[in-house]
Amino acid sequence: MNKLKKMFSKKELKQNKWLVGLLLSLVVTGLIIMLYSFNVGEPFELKTIDLRFKLRGQTQANKAVGIITMGDESIEALGKWPWHRSYHGLMIHILSQYKPAAICFDVLFTEENPDFPKDDIFLAQSSMKSKVTYFPFYFDISDIIDKASYSLLKRIVSIDNTIKKASIPLPYEYRNAEKNYRAVLITPPIKQLTEASRGSGFVNILPDIDGSRRRVPLVIEYKGKLYLSFAFNIACDYIGVDKKDIFINPGKFIEIKKSKIGPVKIPIDSKGRMLINYSGGLEAFKLYPYAQILFDYKQISEGLKPSFIDFNDIKDKILFIGLTATGTSDLGATPFSPVYPLVGVLASTASNVINKDFLAETGNFANILIILILGLLIGLVTPKMKPVTGALFSIIMIAAYFGLTYYLFACQRLCLKVIYPCIAILFTYLTIVVYKFAVEEKEKKWIKNIFQRYVSSQVVDELLSDVDKLNLGGTKKELTIFFADIRGFTSMSEKMKPEEIVGVLNRIFTMITEILFKYEGTLDKFIGDCVMAIWGAPIALKNPEELAVRTAMEMQEKMKTIQQELINEGKLPVGFGIGINTGEVVVGNIGSVQRMDYTVIGDEVNLASRVQGCAKSGQVLITESTYNKIKDKIKVNKLEPVKVKGKTNLIQIYEVISME
Repeated sequence: MNKLKKMFSKKELKQNKWLVGLLLSLVVTGLIIMLYSFNVGEPFELKTIDLRFKLRGQTQANKAVGIITMGDESIEALGKWPWHRSYHGLMIHILSQYKPAAICFDVLFTEENPDFPKDDIFLAQSSMKSKVTYFPFYFDISDIIDKASYSLLKRIVSIDNTIKKASIPLPYEYRNAEKNYRAVLITPPIKQLTEASRGSGFVNILPDIDGSRRRVPLVIEYKGKLYLSFAFNIACDYIGVDKKDIFINPGKFIEIKKSKIGPVKIPIDSKGRMLINYSGGLEAFKLYPYAQILFDYKQISEGLKPSFIDFNDIKDKILFIGLTATGTSDLGATPFSPVYPLVGVLASTASNVINKDFLAETGNFANILIILILGLLIGLVTPKMKPVTGALFSIIMIAAYFGLTYYLFACQRLCLKVIYPCIAILFTYLTIVVYKFAVEEKEKKWIKNIFQRYVSSQVVDELLSDVDKLNLGGTKKELTIFFADIRGFTSMSEKMKPEEIVGVLNRIFTMITEILFKYEGTLDKFIGDCVMAIWGAPIALKNPEELAVRTAMEMQEKMKTIQQELINEGKLPVGFGIGINTGEVVVGNIGSVQRMDYTVIGDEVNLASRVQGCAKSGQVLITESTYNKIKDKIKVNKLEPVKVKGKTNLIQIYEVISME
């Protein structure tokens, strides 16, 4: 427990930026994972799927799937919708002559036509003769079964055998699934058509939360069975699937164990929906205008060549017949178009199954792991960077991740989440920047308040630009310590008024401070008429000993000018005795909670003070440790070793004469 407290202490967090980044990234990614769990931001995520489709561009749908369009030109030719069902009977009669694999009406014939009963009979007869016609049914769906819905499920309703063929037994795993779609009512085609058709299936196409059709349910539960969608059932018939060979793993996949094209595994979500791999707009399929087929067949029957339709192209094709006219209810948004005919959704579903061309979505565990990894990566890397560098790195990470998701989508058919991981990158970085700004601004203000009294403004600016150069805790460092004491000050002050004394001291100390800052020294303190300074902290210097000695020599030179001024003013002249030593000391903020000073302590500090005490006015004395560092740059007089208080052995000192 103590180790944990120490690890997360303010000092540790300050010294280990990776730990701060780790904590902040965990907080941010945790919040984003919560948003992901509640689908907050899902509409934006869905738009990234649309963007990937558009970037990939249009591809060729399976050539075995075609669409007979009931568009504006057909309505103009045949009249207002709905048309007489005799047209559809005639269409089946014409198409069946050219051996299509399936004729599939995306039209609900749920009620008999009392005004034209012969049309229904003709349509049913044509369907029966063709042996390849499919008619859909429609479900009323409830995501969750309530009591009223459950009572409807218990009713015994007669379902035609054709519709029953579109069902498979309900797997045990599906019985307790909470998210799969359950139907409470079925709206089948009229009895004549179900008896005449080869197969059926539901045509419910349920949009995403933004109203766009990206997914289609392949199975829906109804009365203890799973019913196949219209397009899925047709595709299964086309590739020769026995319904007993369909295995469902809820929320993961639908597996077709045997077919003419081999095993097929279709990724599905928790509601049994397949993410449609759209080839593009409707033009990705071979299109046959409804009215044009009727007109061209009429030309053939009259011994003329068809003007548009190549009827030989119809052989072995799955032909979906659906409304594409402007303003009809069978239009909806898809990734490629805001007004996409829904018959194209059916055609795309069948094409995906026949091609085995599916898009797989990553599951919750993988999505959460991606969010966590990217957030932690930003949290561990960017705290060590400057804001601009961190921003650039984050932008590159987002761009690289989007590039990866696009590659996996376009080339590997894998659909990763985009918005949540990118938000994790962005918000982790922003949180770290805000934290650093808040903490560092406070720290910079504190540093400025403290050090502007000790060092030059240039040094303060350098400290503020990179606070890592500063260690505010007590540490051992080798520094050069400087003491300068005014000689003759006591005699002079006895003959002066207090305000005159202060004026002289201020003049001298101003000169001292200017020279001290000029040579990058740190003013430690004024001790009466004595000055203490250090070199090498808070910023490390390459040549602290040389800078200290140059400071001392220039101070002695400038003091000559002040001495002459004092003489001219009728005051007694004063001078400096300066002592310099280099050694290991403890440096840092030392004091109490109420009052702290940045200073140095240690035996080497005392030695510097003692050496200063040996210096006469105008002298600069240095210890052997300082001399050895810069002996090639200075000219000295080697003095007799001296005995200083606190030291057993004699101390060798040198008087500096000049510098290079």
